[in-house]
Amino acid sequence: MEMYGLAPVLDRILNPDVGETCKLSIAAQEAMEKAIMPAMRDPNSKVDLGKFTWREPGDIPKSMKIHDVRAEKKRELESLRRWHEIPEQDLTPEQLREMRALDMRGVLQPEEDIASIEWDPNKLPRNVHFGRVIEGPGEFYSARIPKKQRTSSIVDDLFRKNPEAIQRLAAAKGVIDTRVRRTSFKRNRRIGMPMRISKE
Repeated sequence: MEMYGLAPVLDRILNPDVGETCKLSIAAQEAMEKAIMPAMRDPNSKVDLGKFTWREPGDIPKSMKIHDVRAEKKRELESLRRWHEIPEQDLTPEQLREMRALDMRGVLQPEEDIASIEWDPNKLPRNVHFGRVIEGPGEFYSARIPKKQRTSSIVDDLFRKNPEAIQRLAAAKGVIDTRVRRTSFKRNRRIGMPMRISKE
């Protein structure tokens, strides 16, 4: 009875070095996995799961990964140190648009000498902080932006400073649309969409 009781299981959870073996059925092992999952995902868990297993060594599936709290905290501290103590966060679609605009600001402002940002366009950094610049009392007349010229995002500010960028983007969009219409003529004809191509 002691072999199938709760005491050996708790001893192996709290003291992984205990040599006592606990024989559990497969259903009991799956129930134990579901019960311990929150502790495996919680980085603040006080249970050290680095050496803990409740299955026999040959019965542990390869897809199962034990959450090591200390290694996870070490990776988080290393990431914070690399990104100047800025925590990682999920970006909203508006913030992603502004990050892509920062990445392409050399295209939007070709006349200015802007250093390129070494970002992977498919993997934008998530350790960013969006804030608001508060003006000082001495900047009211020297560096103040009037309310009519204030914008809510970086993209609007870039287009306000460079109105020719809108025309370039519109021209590029027209070229792309024309190319798409010409190349997709057979596909649209197969679908049954009436389509006309102007001779240019």
